[in-house]
Amino acid sequence: MNFDKVNKGFTFLANMTVIVGLILLVIELRQANKMALRESYAELSNMGMQTNALVINNLEFASLKAKLRSKKPQLSAIEKELADAWLFTQFNWWSSIQNSYELGLIDEMRYERYLITAARITTTYPGFYELYLDVLADWSKKDSVDMASWTFHQKLIKRMSLIE
Repeated sequence: MNFDKVNKGFTFLANMTVIVGLILLVIELRQANKMALRESYAELSNMGMQTNALVINNLEFASLKAKLRSKKPQLSAIEKELADAWLFTQFNWWSSIQNSYELGLIDEMRYERYLITAARITTTYPGFYELYLDVLADWSKKDSVDMASWTFHQKLIKRMSLIE
């Protein structure tokens, strides 16, 4: 038996195993990336659906949204708490959008649609927009600003200045 031929055979077999392993790794990475994309889309969609469900299931929140359609609404203490909760829910949603965009989980077109949706919220609910600007001004003074969220807010403010 020729050890040189056996050694070459094992080397060839080892190299083929490595190549097959790399191909399987690439396939697995593509599947993981597709799953991450689906999860990102689902999470962002669920956040919007939760707000809609809240309006349907909670008359106080529905009433608050109606009041926020005017520029300087008179809010009770409870309504102010609800408005703040909705505002920070939107902040979190918008941070998720920015993070997903920066990670490549959503494309430019979808990102622009989310920006348009956010701008629509601020134009449909001028009272919300006033609260948003107040919180944003206060938030920007803090040391621990989430940069992804801050980036989205800056783009949203720029978009809003084009609408006004």
